[in-house]
Amino acid sequence: MTDAVDLLVLGGGMAGLAAAARAAQDGATVVLAEKAPRTGGSAEYAGFIWTAPTLEVMRNINPDGDPALAERLVDGFPAAVEWVRSLGVDAKEPVTVLGYGRGRQTDMPQLLSTCERIVRDSEGCELLLGAESERLIVQDGRVCGAEIRTSSGELRTIDARFTLLATGGFGGDAELRAQLIHPLASAPRTPGSTAISFRPGWPPRTFTSYGS
Repeated sequence: MTDAVDLLVLGGGMAGLAAAARAAQDGATVVLAEKAPRTGGSAEYAGFIWTAPTLEVMRNINPDGDPALAERLVDGFPAAVEWVRSLGVDAKEPVTVLGYGRGRQTDMPQLLSTCERIVRDSEGCELLLGAESERLIVQDGRVCGAEIRTSSGELRTIDARFTLLATGGFGGDAELRAQLIHPLASAPRTPGSTAISFRPGWPPRTFTSYGS
């Protein structure tokens, strides 16, 4: 089965849900695929939305990060907070987070459920739970969708103008946890955080952007 949408989101945590909901509000057709039986991911255990207060702090904390993405994240944070509040979600006054960050305590269950409802209720949008991403579809060096194995076992090809990888961390994968953190590192409360994007060959080398 082949579908065509404006945006394909792989991963239904806070980032994936927010992106899908915002795109749906703007009239885009969206498919969000989440391999767990429910959305939320590690954001279910979060209490804040936050980032570095300035670009200088961001660069000091994360010197190897992408400069353009860092600037987008820091400069776009106030607008993101206003969007969250526009959904009727409570985001309190800013406080210091982890000693260097600036964040706002947020009603996370309400934010996650509101974003999910927007996606479910928007025309031309679909939420797939228990759905595994099998491979990205690449044409002429551009990612234009993915093959998704649904919870029923059906293989669906999703053609998309834009594809967003929002697969989260890798803490739920014992092999990656041992390799990238420590062999004795404990597993997170979200065992589904196995981050396919950390696996060799995923995404393919030709994957250089989330669309064009």
